[in-house]
Amino acid sequence: MWLIKGKGLRRYREWLAAWVLLVAHSSGLAHDATVNYLANEAVLLQLDNRKVLFDPFFHNDFGHYQKVPEKFRQAIFLGEPPYNDIDIIFISHAHEDHFSAVDVARYLAQYPQTQLVAPQQAVTQLQAMADYAKIESQLHPVALLKDQAPQSLSVADLAISAVRIPHAGWPARAEVENIVFYVRNDNISALHFGDADPQMAHFNVHKNYFKQLAVNLALPPYWFLIQAQGVAILQQVIKPQKTIGIHVPIAVPDALILSGYDYFSISGQQQPIPHKH
Repeated sequence: MWLIKGKGLRRYREWLAAWVLLVAHSSGLAHDATVNYLANEAVLLQLDNRKVLFDPFFHNDFGHYQKVPEKFRQAIFLGEPPYNDIDIIFISHAHEDHFSAVDVARYLAQYPQTQLVAPQQAVTQLQAMADYAKIESQLHPVALLKDQAPQSLSVADLAISAVRIPHAGWPARAEVENIVFYVRNDNISALHFGDADPQMAHFNVHKNYFKQLAVNLALPPYWFLIQAQGVAILQQVIKPQKTIGIHVPIAVPDALILSGYDYFSISGQQQPIPHKH
């Protein structure tokens, strides 16, 4: 019989915890809900038996943000795991660092089982594509005005709701249809903010809606994590189980590093999605 004490005991426990996670992963018992980071606000959500992509195709980084690495972009078009069998693509808004109509049309034509949920401004751009007639049945446009009641959808057996929250910099970009999407599969849910403006007034209009949501994972743009009103929205209105900041610049702001919040800044990062409320 041998005993482990002090620092040795702590190190042993750390090793044991790591080993248990490794065994669980290798035996298929690891967490069955994950978020994979591509770049900017592009993420893959694996919600048990459903897969959804947010803002995966774009070409403009404005010299400030990350673009999806070519190896991931090609993997998506080739349907290589984990980017195979995508159920839904979501588009938060039709800006060039979030949306390419050419790429989305190409992907949907290639994978007719995949559905698209997007603001009307993005769908309007798709209507000008040569493949529009071929992909029209896959499109689920969301047309919402500012302060309009949220819209509910059911696509690919996923419960979805959408609400228009003004784009950051409001009211300068008041015309942009920025959509905050909530997606839920059974007991796993996520809230993707797009480029939402971090003013409490925008969210208070819909406080009853947000109050009823059980959000396991919130994916706000990083500026929510370093501005007082953004933090208040997360803590007082959304109340997610886990928050991960996205839309992080290549040069990560010091304020974000010091915020204490998790964030994605390297393509390929992955985290589990908790799903116990």
